[in-house]
Amino acid sequence: MNHCVTNYYRDGTDFIGHHSDKDLDLNRDGAIVSVSLGDERIFELKRRKDPKDITRIVLPPRSMLVLGPITNKEFSHSILQNVDSNKTRISLTMR
Repeated sequence: MNHCVTNYYRDGTDFIGHHSDKDLDLNRDGAIVSVSLGDERIFELKRRKDPKDITRIVLPPRSMLVLGPITNKEFSHSILQNVDSNKTRISLTMR
C-alpha cells in the first residue's frame, strides 16, 4: 500500500457511483482496504460481464472491507445513498 484516500459523506445523500479503482499506481496483486467510520452504508458490487449480478454488503460503523485485485477487475463497486440518514460517514481507503 502506498497511499490513503479519505472520503467524507455529509449525510445519506452523498454517494459514490459505480467504478473500479485504477491500478496504475498499485501493486497489481495487492488488496484495497477500506475502513468505514460513522454511518452505516451499503457497498454494492456489480459484475462487469453480467450487470444483473449484484451483491450488496452492509458496512457498519468501524468495519473494514478488503477488495482483492480480481474482484476489482471483474466488478465495479459503489457506495449507495441512504436518503433516510442525516448522519455523516468517513471512509479511509488504502491502496
